[in-house]
Amino acid sequence: MSGRSAYRGTTALLSVAMVVLGLVALARTAAAAGMAPAIGYAIGVALVVAGGLRLWLVIRTG
Repeated sequence: MSGRSAYRGTTALLSVAMVVLGLVALARTAAAAGMAPAIGYAIGVALVVAGGLRLWLVIRTG
């Protein structure tokens, strides 16, 4: 395993973890009956978008 493939694999793994954490934040905020301006929604969306874009870049540049 080369250093480049290890870096790409780690980046993909962390990107998936970011998406999962974002979805958990959204679900937890919704379960707690958070109102529209709740910070959990903003954090959840930001994590899902950032992780998804990172994952898309890893796949695209493969």
